[in-house]
Parts: sequence; C-alpha cells; structure tokens
Amino acid sequence: NIDGNATGASIVAPNDLSLDIGGSVGNSAILADEEHTLEVGGSIRNSRFLAADDDMLINVVGSVVNSGFNGGDNDELTLIVGSNMSGSNVQAGGNIEVTVTTGNVTNSQFTSTVRDVTVDVGGGFLRNKIVTGDNVSLTVGRNALDNTVLADDDVDIKVTNGNWRGVAQSASSDLLLDVGGSVLKGSSFSSGQDTQINVAGNFDASTTSRSLRFFVDGNVSQASRIVAQQVIDWQGGLLAGPNFRIGGRFDGIVNVGYFDAAPGFQDVTLIGGGAGQSARFNVGRFDTDNLFFNGNFLGNLRVGQDLVANLNFAGNVDRI
Repeated sequence: NIDGNATGASIVAPNDLSLDIGGSVGNSAILADEEHTLEVGGSIRNSRFLAADDDMLINVVGSVVNSGFNGGDNDELTLIVGSNMSGSNVQAGGNIEVTVTTGNVTNSQFTSTVRDVTVDVGGGFLRNKIVTGDNVSLTVGRNALDNTVLADDDVDIKVTNGNWRGVAQSASSDLLLDVGGSVLKGSSFSSGQDTQINVAGNFDASTTSRSLRFFVDGNVSQASRIVAQQVIDWQGGLLAGPNFRIGGRFDGIVNVGYFDAAPGFQDVTLIGGGAGQSARFNVGRFDTDNLFFNGNFLGNLRVGQDLVANLNFAGNVDRI
C-alpha cells in the first residue's frame, strides 16, 4: 500500500502483484509476471503496466493520460476509469473490458488479438481505434466521432445521445448500429454477413452487407449508398415491424438483390418524406408486400424481375 503518489517508480513482481495507491501514478512502470491488481485513488499519467501471463484489473478514480496497459498473451484485462482517458493504448491477448464512467475517451487504441473488446463510455468517444480478432461491443453516452472499429466477428455499436462518424467493419459476421443522433458524412459500415442500422436522426454514409435491416427516422443524403444482397428479417422475428424504413427524405442510392420489406404481407411505408432527383432505388425483386412512398418520388425506381408487390405513391412520380 502507498498512501501518497507513485512518481518515477519501478515496481516489479515475479508473481502476483496487488497494489493500492492512494494518490496518483506518474512516469512509472509497474510490472507483474502473473496476476496484476491495482487501485489508484488519483490519476495515471505517462506510465506503463504489464501482467505478462495472467489477468489485469486496474481501477482508477481519476483520469488516464498517455499510458499503456498490456494484459499478456491469453488473459483478461479490465480497466475502470472514473474520469477522462486520452492518448493511451490497451492491449491483451484475451478479453478487454474498459469502462470510463463519466468522461471522454480520445486518441486511444484498444487491441485484442483473438478475443472480445468491450468499451463502455459515459461521455464522448473521439478519434479512437478498436481492433480485435473476435467481437466488439462499444457503448457511448455522447458523440462518437472519427473512430475506427475493426473486428473479425460481431460488431455492436450503440451511441445513446449523440452522433456517429467513423468506420465500422465486421469481416465475417454481423454488425449492429444504434445511434440516438445522426450518422455523419465520412462514415461507412460493412459486414461479411448481416447488418442492422437504427438511426434516430439523419444518415449520410455507406453500408454494405449480405443481409440488411435499415431504419432511419430522418433523411438519407445524396452521398449515401445502401447495398445488400437482400433486405430480410435476418434476426428471425426478434423485432416486430418492417425490415426497411426511411422516415424523412431519400436522396441516395439503394442497390438490393432481394427486397422483403416486412415478414409476411404487410403495409410498409418505405420512404416517408419523398425522394429527390438523385434518388435511385434499384431492386432485383420485391417480395409480395403493400409498399408506400410518401411525398413526391422524383428519382428512379428500377425492379429487375416481375413486380409482385403493390406500389403506392402519395405524390408525383418521375420514373419507374
């Protein structure tokens, strides 16, 4: 136990290490060959932490700045931060779980070679990178801007009360995106399997996947590209209602092979606020649904096979 600060310290344990520091840690190296447990009553700055061959648990009351955490080759790393986190690197061969209770995370990287990465941030998430060979779960309380999220398996992103701008990719599995604000220009999403996008505001991005469920309450911009082999209920009825809905104006491009707007035969409003001249809605084949397009449709609707759905337009139509 250290009642005060650890400044310029070098602490090395050949086995387990349990350390309680009442103050802050600065310009220090704290290393353990096996399990590493650390309680810090203040902040961490310019320091390095290692658990070479076992789990690491670090609880920091204050902030973390310009520091590195390495949890070893096959073990778990848990980091709890009470305030902000910036310029830091968190790496482990096993699972990584980071909780930042109230502050922001900026200019940091989280890497697990083969396991899960879970990041839960009460504030904003800005200019960060997450890379893992397994699953990513990212929950952000405010804006999440200029981030990169790369995973071999599932990616689950939730922005509770803010906007998203960044790149998210699931190489071989599913991607779930839930944004309480808007998806901003410069964003892209791709998955090797299935994608669900749920945005309360506007959408100005591109998405590519095998199967897609797409819900945007606001507008879809001219630069947006929505590409999928099929629009279907790939989650097997976990969510009731349609598989595709744009509440506002549509000005982008949709390219979908097979388009099932809803499970069974239902009335579905695909576009609630009309479509501009730049809009392109290209579908290989619709399923048998009763489809509604509110407002004027000034773009181009193209169906590659027999039209088995009922199309209903509330305003003027340019080209079908």
